[in-house]
Amino acid sequence: MASKHSTTDSHKSARVSAVAAARAKESRQASAHDNRNESPSASSSSSMGAADEEYEDAEQDLPVMSGESEANNQQLCTWRYSSKTVLSESKAQVTIVLEKTATVSLIGCFHLVVLKGAININGANITANPRERDINRSYCVYVPSTHPVIAIRGLDNRSEIILLHCSDALPFAKTCPLFSGIWNAGSEGTVDRSFAFVRESNDDPLKRPLVPDIVGQDWISRIDEYAETFATTMIIGPPSSGKSVFSRRLLNRYLTGFGRKSPPLPSVFYLDLDPNMPEYTPHGQVSLLQVREVNLGPSFTHAAPIPGPSSCDASNVLIRAHPLPYRGYLEDRDHFLACVDDLFQTYVDLKRQYPSIPLIINTTGLDLTSNLDILLRMILRIRLQNLFHIGNLPSDESSVKAYATVKAIALETRTTFTSFAPVPSTQSSTHTATDLRSMQTLSYFHSTGLTVSTPPHRTYSSKPLSFLTPWEFTYSEVSTSCQGFIGFLILSEETPPLQLRTALNGCIVQILETSDPSLQSQFGNLPRTKKSNIPYIDKCKDDSTKPLDPRTSRLICTALIRGFLPEKGVVQLLVPKTHEVLMYGLDPRKTVLVFGCCEYPEWAYMEDAYYDVSHMQDGCEADEGVRQDGVDLPPWVESVAKMDGLGSLNAVRRVRKFHSD
Repeated sequence: MASKHSTTDSHKSARVSAVAAARAKESRQASAHDNRNESPSASSSSSMGAADEEYEDAEQDLPVMSGESEANNQQLCTWRYSSKTVLSESKAQVTIVLEKTATVSLIGCFHLVVLKGAININGANITANPRERDINRSYCVYVPSTHPVIAIRGLDNRSEIILLHCSDALPFAKTCPLFSGIWNAGSEGTVDRSFAFVRESNDDPLKRPLVPDIVGQDWISRIDEYAETFATTMIIGPPSSGKSVFSRRLLNRYLTGFGRKSPPLPSVFYLDLDPNMPEYTPHGQVSLLQVREVNLGPSFTHAAPIPGPSSCDASNVLIRAHPLPYRGYLEDRDHFLACVDDLFQTYVDLKRQYPSIPLIINTTGLDLTSNLDILLRMILRIRLQNLFHIGNLPSDESSVKAYATVKAIALETRTTFTSFAPVPSTQSSTHTATDLRSMQTLSYFHSTGLTVSTPPHRTYSSKPLSFLTPWEFTYSEVSTSCQGFIGFLILSEETPPLQLRTALNGCIVQILETSDPSLQSQFGNLPRTKKSNIPYIDKCKDDSTKPLDPRTSRLICTALIRGFLPEKGVVQLLVPKTHEVLMYGLDPRKTVLVFGCCEYPEWAYMEDAYYDVSHMQDGCEADEGVRQDGVDLPPWVESVAKMDGLGSLNAVRRVRKFHSD
């Protein structure tokens, strides 16, 4: 049985992060001009009927790139700050006027309320309620420099919107450099507001490489056309072609509707088949969700739906999910398709309850030539109405043939096939795909709940994960506690039992529930490592490790292994506060911990170092002994006394301590 564990440190010696202590000692020995103690940072009221008529031309004024003479300066919007376009302004808000087809762009995070008229943002059509002006809905918008800058576009002759300061939306800059310098300077304390207007990329005071969010007119018109039906739609295409961008805009169009002819839907089913860059969950899984929230930010601003009583009727819901190996998941095509089958069948069962809710299927980047087989099998298994291909038309012979095959299968299955040109590359020049995955995972583990506002907004903790109280799972039954789970399933590259504890320590695992009787019967009977006695699911006769059958298993949540206590036969897990409610319902005889679906969380190993350095620069003492809630610091943190005794060995090194089992 899993239990939440709290300890106190009996030692009096002060403890700080090993990295922070190393830097502190080096700074004392360095000359006055040594700057290594600097804070770590990244490089560094028209009617709805009228709106219907006007919307057709509302999105044609797209951002354009400026000339070469302006040295890559790009136009982001058409709106200009003036006494005619700004109705009121204070430290907390700005109320502006937006004419039809005019666009305004901002950097940072803010709450948006439409007081009059209608606007479009990221595919969402948001209209004012002229009869009840005081209760217009507020939307939280996130525009970091890591992604193209989205524009707010006026749809009526005159729209009035209020932009409100958003305090500490994602307060992670002091514990993770990836979040440093991505918002408006105001969100980090140098300017009053959390957002700023940016008409051109050169307007950015931090001189970041801002780029506009550019979409084609064919996207806009086709999304409007297809959003009129409650269809099952799959989006395919190569990596970085814009599949996720298209999916978000289509989803937002469904959720907000437009005018009397197209009312908003309460929710949309979303089948995410991209385990490397999912939209609503940590990476390493495929999932089926019921999305109710308009999507106005990158994935790390909505890292996972919040389960249990802390959620609400307006929140997204994770219906079912399955883990997939981080590398080579498409090599086991039968298992991948089994996961797709199970998730789609779950949707089919739910559709009887929700007949008017559409399904959007976003896929991983698939090359038509090398992945044609798996793509065709998915199309044949899922009863599609629409199949959208995002990408350039093929030119070489093999790709042309594969493309024709996909079109033929679509015709055979009576599926509408449409091809769209890709959007300009949305890859950030400052953050890699790995960085963005790390940011989403960090956001997931730091989530704490929802505000009581309407609609609710997510809240986060800015403190390192070492402040979290770990959950203890007993893996070796002793007189004082019973075994808490069946064992570990290793889906990564081959990990010998002798090195299992080393591979697992500090990694991310998926907590699964299984209803498979044959697997449940192995509770207490699995092979174990020799020294630490850790139970693990052994290989099959063909020397392969089989993932769990998706028909008899489901992913409960993602957790981080804080460390092992071999003398107690305990593994300590960290889960977000928002997901702790799920721990109480775990049945030890049905619980499996799966390793090999996520990257190692290097950001977690450095949080204490950045946090301590930040506090010392703010004039505070580094955290000593134990964290405020009485929890020991994690295994990668060492005492000041021991660090001072290392002498010349006191240096920052990236090493792992190997524990032989």
